[in-house]
Amino acid sequence: MWFNTKLNLWVRLVGRDGKKLPSFMVCDTTMAEHDGKLAVLYWGQSEGVNTITKGVWCTLVSLDKAGDMICGTIDWSGTVGTVPYCRSVKLDRLEDH
Repeated sequence: MWFNTKLNLWVRLVGRDGKKLPSFMVCDTTMAEHDGKLAVLYWGQSEGVNTITKGVWCTLVSLDKAGDMICGTIDWSGTVGTVPYCRSVKLDRLEDH
């Protein structure tokens, strides 16, 4: 998502081919800048991960301006780790639920 200041609304990212990128609007999603790219951290299911742990996924997106639009390219996506199932990942700490 990116905020279009001319239209004053949030717009979903599209690739250079015009196709929509996957939506990251899920619970417990965190975004940050990493090496000039958008890093999106979120919960995901990983093969081989049991019910005692949750997979933490990361997707790195390069952003480019194309006219009045912001386009994204997924450079990498995968599991970056696992955490105990009863915990929630925050960018700055772990919290009990």
